[in-house]
Amino acid sequence: MDARSMKFSDSTFELLLDKSTLDSLLCADSTHSRRYINEAFRVLKDGGTLFVVSYGHPQQRLHLFHRFNVTYEILNEDHFLFRCVKPREEEHKE
Repeated sequence: MDARSMKFSDSTFELLLDKSTLDSLLCADSTHSRRYINEAFRVLKDGGTLFVVSYGHPQQRLHLFHRFNVTYEILNEDHFLFRCVKPREEEHKE
């Protein structure tokens, strides 16, 4: 299945895990990564979490997650873990 055009209904998942899918898409064209992040946002339930394991430094990745509430941690010198929480509907309205 194409991660940029998933065949799932809106608000299907509470949790998504990305281990370098985003990094791979960013090797091509930024359009692919934006479509992927939009799809992840669409299929997550309100309050759902997208975990992204990435080689990309937060300065290179945080702008992609602007629709999420994001925290991150450094796993080791090469990997970062981004925790992206989709705001609940009432938080969208603020």
